[in-house]
Amino acid sequence: MDRLKKGIAVLGVALLGFGFYTEDNLWAFLLGLALVLLCVASSKKLRDYVAALLNWL
Repeated sequence: MDRLKKGIAVLGVALLGFGFYTEDNLWAFLLGLALVLLCVASSKKLRDYVAALLNWL
């Protein structure tokens, strides 16, 4: 897996968590959700990586 794809996945999960746990940050939640969905649709390895990140969150 490319480091770029992993970085995008980590950024997506971080934005998802930031938008979920703080108030009035819907933009961060939606951007994180879009990045996570993009990564999940990309490949099986990246799907497993994102699942592990979300379990950690």
